[in-house]
Amino acid sequence: MALHNELGKEGESIAKRYLEDSGYEILDENWTYGKAEVDLIVYKNGIIFCRS
Repeated sequence: MALHNELGKEGESIAKRYLEDSGYEILDENWTYGKAEVDLIVYKNGIIFCRS
């Protein structure tokens, strides 16, 4: 795996851990539609947030 891919996976892991520790519920990871991808879909206080 290329270095930038490893760095990206590590960044996603850190973001996920931070969001979980902050009370967010992880709804999905690496969600794709066609060629589009959203890394994390999270939920808190009635609001859904997406991070790509």
